[in-house]
Parts: sequence; structure tokens; C-alpha cells
Amino acid sequence: ATHVAAIHRTKARKVPGDTEKLYNMINQDEEIYEKTRLNEEKKRRQEEIFIARFKARASFASRTQSRVKKLEKQGEMKALDKIEDLELYFNSAPFAAQQMMSARDVCFSYNGEEPFIIENFSLTVGRRDRICIIGRNGRGKTTLLKLLAGELNPVSGSVVKHPVLQQGYFGQTNKFNLTDSKTIVEEIRSADQACNDFKARSIAGGLMFPGDNALKKIKVLSGGEKSRVVLAKILVTPCNLILLDEPTNHLDMQSCDSLIEAIDNFEGSVIMVTHNEMHLRAVATRLIVFDNNRIIIYDGGYDDFLNDVGWSDEDI
Repeated sequence: ATHVAAIHRTKARKVPGDTEKLYNMINQDEEIYEKTRLNEEKKRRQEEIFIARFKARASFASRTQSRVKKLEKQGEMKALDKIEDLELYFNSAPFAAQQMMSARDVCFSYNGEEPFIIENFSLTVGRRDRICIIGRNGRGKTTLLKLLAGELNPVSGSVVKHPVLQQGYFGQTNKFNLTDSKTIVEEIRSADQACNDFKARSIAGGLMFPGDNALKKIKVLSGGEKSRVVLAKILVTPCNLILLDEPTNHLDMQSCDSLIEAIDNFEGSVIMVTHNEMHLRAVATRLIVFDNNRIIIYDGGYDDFLNDVGWSDEDI
């Protein structure tokens, strides 16, 4: 990617570079804005003091009137609203075993014939694994995630899960499983009997449905909004393993940060497809890399992968 875009303070922003550059630029701009605002506020107070002191004197009438008009025309810079910290948590279910899932020699194509999209793929998922699936679009990342989630069946090979494993899966088509007649809160609560209205509305707020927006019917939501509802349901569902396909696509920057923190605090394991290098660096302890028609499993973080292996002839 040559540019990155994000929603911040209800406005879309696009800059050349990566996510880290965007964050730094926003922080810098807001720091400059605040310093400018404080300086303008100081000047404004000085003008107001002058006007209050000399407005009754005839000899200063024209000067005070001029300064009053200048202040009215200039307007006042408003302080930026404080962005409240959002707290999102996944509902960790107990899991005592060391191994959650294993894939053995998995082969797959959508027509069941060669050439396979996924070929002879093997993987073992243990407790508290943080596995990110990376590579260019169209190489099979989502297909692999669906195979691991059980949404697709291998042509050959096997995906075996621990008998007590509880998983949550966020895919691009889950939104079609929502009930149009339910509200957002009702849909979230349906994921777990222990979830009450307060918790559901709190999670909804953390995923950009503040206040009464959480009472909207599913049928009036956009595709992106429905995806956020699916993510909210996974947050309240008791899980040991969470599989996520580009979960931050429809979130603003603050919600993205909260979600990544929730992943970090989750007691179970996470397998996530992402293109975001900042999220890769924050989350990944293992990588599944689609690179030049091969799949590499790398035990380590993203920076270690770049230093030790690197991309053969392409970028993500």
C-alpha cells in the first residue's frame, strides 16, 4: 500500500505511508492545533481586557469598537473533545489442554481438482498462540482461514480440533447470518445468555454504535455496520480460539486500538488475516506467509520475519 486512510473525529483522513505515519501525523497536528488554540486564547483574553478597560472612554471608542469587530470576525478555536478510552474484551473460556487444533496435509481447491489453492498445509495451534496470515490479495488467505474455522472442508488432509474447543469466527460473509428484525443490542445479547443490556450497549459503543444507535434494527444497517455487529457478538461469545478475517476494516482508529488491545489480553489463541503492519507488529508471535506461490510458517514476529526471511519478490 502507498497510502493509508482512517476515520478520526468523524472525518476521513488519507496520508501517504503506513499506519504508524498516520498516527504520528494526527498526533502532531492535534498538538499544533492545541498550542495554536492556547496562544489565540491568550491573545483573545488580552483583547477582552483592553476592551473592558477602555470601552467607556470616548477617546478609545473607535479602537475598542475595531477590536470588538475583530474578535467577532475571528471567532474562537474550540478545544478538541477528549476521546474517551474504549475498553473491549473477548470472553475467554477456560481451556486446560496444550493443543487446540491441528491441520495435517490439507489440500483445497473450490472445484476439488488440481491445481490446489492450499496444498499439503500443516499447522498446530497451541494455547495463547497469536498467528497472523499475511500476503497479497487473492493468494488464499481467507480460504485458509475458512478451512481452519470449519467453514470449508479440505479436498484431502484433515483439520482436527480439541473436543472442548469453543471458537469464534469473523469472516466477510458472517453478516448475512444476522436477523433483520432484531436491534443491535438484541443481536449482541443473543450470542451469550449472560450478556445483559448494559454490557451489550457498552460493546456496541466501543464498535461505533454509541447511545441510541445501538437500538437500530439490523435491516437498516450498511454492510460495514453489520460486520461490526458480528464482531460484537464474537466479543461476548465464550471462546478459546478466535479466527478473524481483516477485523479492523470497518473500524475507526480508536476502535482499532481497543480491538488490538482486546486481542492482546485474550487468554485463548488468535488466528488473524491482516495487511496492517502496525497490527502485525502488535499481535503476531507466529506467521503464515503466502509468498510467491508458497506458504511459509514462521515462528516469530513480523520484524524478525523481515530480517530472517523477507519477501521473495513482493510486498504485502
